[in-house]
Amino acid sequence: MLYSLSLVQPSFGRLETLKQRTPLTQMLFGVRLQNEIYEPWKDHYINYDSLKRLLRENVVPNDKEEWSESDETRFVQALDSDLEKVYSFQTNMYNKLSDAIGEIEKQIVEVKEIDLVNLEHTIEDILESAQQLEHFSRINFTGFTKIVKKHDRLHSKYSVKPLLQVRLKALPFHSEDYSPLINRLSAVYSFLREQAPQSQSASINAKLSSYTNDSDLNYTSYKFWVHSDNLMEVKTRILRHLPILVYNNQNDSQDSVDPTLTSLYFDNSDFELYEGKLQKNDTSPSLRLKWAGKTSDEDSQIYIEKRTVDHSIAGGDERLPIKEKYIAGFINGTYHMEKTVQKMKSSHVPDYQVEGYEKSVENIQDFIRENSLQPVCRAQYTRTAFQIPGDNRVRVIMDNDILFIKEDAFDKDRPIRDPNNWHRTDIDAVSDPKKVLRKGEYSKFPYAVLEFRVQNRPGVDTADTGNSIITSSSVYRKHGKWIDELTSSHLVKEVPKFSKFIQGIASLYGEDDKLNFLPLWLSVLEEDDIRIDPKQAFEQETKKLKERAKTAAVRARAASVSSPRKGATTPAGPSFSTKKVTIMEDDSDSDDDEGRPKNRKSLKHKYSIPFLGTFGPKLDDALSEDEEVVLPPGVVKPDVLIRNTGPVKVETKVWLANERTFNKWLHITTLLSALTFTLYSSVQAAVDKSVATYVAYTLFALTLFSGIWGWSTYMSRLNYIKQRSEKHLDNPIGPLIIAVALLLILIVNFIATYKAVGEPVPLWN
Repeated sequence: MLYSLSLVQPSFGRLETLKQRTPLTQMLFGVRLQNEIYEPWKDHYINYDSLKRLLRENVVPNDKEEWSESDETRFVQALDSDLEKVYSFQTNMYNKLSDAIGEIEKQIVEVKEIDLVNLEHTIEDILESAQQLEHFSRINFTGFTKIVKKHDRLHSKYSVKPLLQVRLKALPFHSEDYSPLINRLSAVYSFLREQAPQSQSASINAKLSSYTNDSDLNYTSYKFWVHSDNLMEVKTRILRHLPILVYNNQNDSQDSVDPTLTSLYFDNSDFELYEGKLQKNDTSPSLRLKWAGKTSDEDSQIYIEKRTVDHSIAGGDERLPIKEKYIAGFINGTYHMEKTVQKMKSSHVPDYQVEGYEKSVENIQDFIRENSLQPVCRAQYTRTAFQIPGDNRVRVIMDNDILFIKEDAFDKDRPIRDPNNWHRTDIDAVSDPKKVLRKGEYSKFPYAVLEFRVQNRPGVDTADTGNSIITSSSVYRKHGKWIDELTSSHLVKEVPKFSKFIQGIASLYGEDDKLNFLPLWLSVLEEDDIRIDPKQAFEQETKKLKERAKTAAVRARAASVSSPRKGATTPAGPSFSTKKVTIMEDDSDSDDDEGRPKNRKSLKHKYSIPFLGTFGPKLDDALSEDEEVVLPPGVVKPDVLIRNTGPVKVETKVWLANERTFNKWLHITTLLSALTFTLYSSVQAAVDKSVATYVAYTLFALTLFSGIWGWSTYMSRLNYIKQRSEKHLDNPIGPLIIAVALLLILIVNFIATYKAVGEPVPLWN
């Protein structure tokens, strides 16, 4: 009997409706909250309208009805009561889901008879409930944040924001990470896939991928925040294992290795792209312009990118280079890149490439026109990248000095940006834009963003790899240990779904009540310090390891009862060549939290590295960074090393030392042979003839061994010298054998002689 879930009665059709529903006009948050409430849980949401009435927002102020201490007390008590209510329900539901998964895992491990149909329905209910619970946490967090901002704006004498931060730390309903639940369900799904018929296995994969949102990606991205005090230590740790990736800038006069990148994000007045990406709708498109340095630089390259994370159909990215003078016309739809198309045709570019380029131009312009998009937010930052050249399996990117700047023209009377221009020209030539910007037009992000990009194993769901960042055994041998140590240390704070696009919009426009949802990490961002004690970091890592061990047990059970299915193997991907890295090729900021889709149209190479799943690299001490050297892609180990191709050039003393050692062995052989024949010839005069005979035979065997050992040692060392081998030349086995044998012979001979001398002499002698 599978675990029964109380209070978990998800409606599968409703969630799809929520995903696809996008507001056409800006609505009040209270109305939006009522529309988004999940009916079975309606009594557990924040009572936003009641709190709003307590603020007396619509009451005309007068001397008799000023906001008093009693009013403040009533509001704070109501706010705290709602916080307690939301936290209690969220915690209770999370524990119920975890217990339900635990019951399923227990049945799998204990090899109980399981109804696969009932199991699949139960897992679907848990998945649906987990997603509803995540939406519940997000919308309630937004409600608390908005009502507190409204309170502090109306009654500035009493600030409630610090109180909210303290209570959110004590009642962290918004900071729950649902990845462990998804990873555990992935292990159960692996078991279900192996037991179900092949026709059902594909549908199971599709169901899980719709929740994990990362089943068809080239890489998985892991995001962390780094405090400025820890920045140098983190960089030096990475630098010990990965070199800094120096971009191929055409302007060699630039002194800085770390380039300054600028991303100009598009959205409309309803922030539909922002909300779609924050809620992770089936289709989460985004549009941006990106360039390095300043637009006035002669070698400046500007790209327009439409990025689509489409989990329901085959999605992809479209990326076009564009000159600055054509951008305004391109956005307005008056210029369709005719000159570029003409140049492509005159250069005899294949027709299918020209048609693909024209199609991309049309798609991007239609996207801008249909969604009424305009430049809204600029993100400016300095990037440092760490990567082995030509090896894209592990890449580390650190973005520092992140500055978000308003670029919208929503207010037609007082636009921030000239509506006839595609960007703000007043800050183009300024090294520090904060000096010329007014308050409210910019937001400085206080931390650096550290990102690890790990290439996915082809054909394997990334949710199926557990909590470990490194999922390839070959990559782990080279990088896994130090990456695991860094990411679990007190130097970084993990923020799994961080996006510069979402953060920029939320920080610049959140105060204006234009946003219906806010990212959950805002409360963490408002903390005074994200640094944690090393002991606390160790305890958190220990807890993660226990969760991994649980998941590993279920996976082991699934593997033990499964059998390989024909046609289940994944073909190896094509090999690829490497090329110089230009700064704009490093363009994927991973603002779509999970990474880059596989079928990106402008992707120049497709990578395929065979991955082997692992569930706890920190527990596998047998794997060492020095055990295996992983060659970069396209590099093959030669049959003959370069050092062995030329004539052998070895110093004379090396040859003479080997010959001198051989002469020593010949000397020992000669001494043993002389001792052998001397002893054998005097056997008749010995006190004990039998012992003397055995000793002579033993010495003869040692003589033969000494000669053979000396000759074999000489020849083996001669070959090592000719091959320039790095093997050790010392071998103490031979000398030890001879020494022990001689010692035993002396002891036996001494005992035999001692016994013979000690016997009494007969009287007749």
